[in-house]
Amino acid sequence: MGIPAARYATVEPDVRFCTTDDGVRIAYCVAGEGPDIVCCPDAVGSFALDRLIEDQMGFWRALWSGRRVVRFDMRGTGLSDPARTSGEPFFEQSTDDLVAVLDAVGSQQAAVIGCDGGGPVAAIVDLG
Repeated sequence: MGIPAARYATVEPDVRFCTTDDGVRIAYCVAGEGPDIVCCPDAVGSFALDRLIEDQMGFWRALWSGRRVVRFDMRGTGLSDPARTSGEPFFEQSTDDLVAVLDAVGSQQAAVIGCDGGGPVAAIVDLG
């Protein structure tokens, strides 16, 4: 029977890459227009796979309404480069990834959300 093609007729992320100060390429995408909101990812998965889950896409479509939503894959996950051992703690590396992505999209101010593994990153990042 198969899965209806309409289920996959959603926004295909425009994958972009930026490079952190320690040389790791981070994959990210941007959708929508308006004030910036950045979503700190969990420790597994990829924004590129969200389109396969209709409930997930419904969430993103609602968030895109009136906002520019920035999503990224943490180092070592999804489309980003593998994590390197730099000696810096994991959450600090993750905040470095977040700051590199926001710099790449030219964000001057952003709301930050995160859940699961992205929650601590959202809590400790300093965007000032």
